[in-house]
Amino acid sequence: MLQSLTPSFIMFAATALFTALFIMPILRLRLKNDLTQFYWSGFWIFLALISAFAGGEQILKLAGIDVEKASMFYLAGLSAAYITFVVFAWFRLMWVTIWGVGTATFKKFRLVKKN
Repeated sequence: MLQSLTPSFIMFAATALFTALFIMPILRLRLKNDLTQFYWSGFWIFLALISAFAGGEQILKLAGIDVEKASMFYLAGLSAAYITFVVFAWFRLMWVTIWGVGTATFKKFRLVKKN
């Protein structure tokens, strides 16, 4: 039992360290725009979740527990959700940027025509 406990503990420590490293950018960088802050935080939280699930899978494998099917199912779902989140965030931020530039341009030309 002790032989499988030591590698599992080392893997747990490594997983906790890497997951904490993925949380650090959220705590260190505060963005002024709430929408950008939301997507920035979500991006890093998803990475931390993927790291935690993958590390948890390896910890259980080292402990001798068979978790192959369940862990692959959850990691695939989490990865798909992450990709969807990032793509949606990119499209939404681009739309907000394009809308803001278009609105500012429209207002500028509208003010120029009045004068």
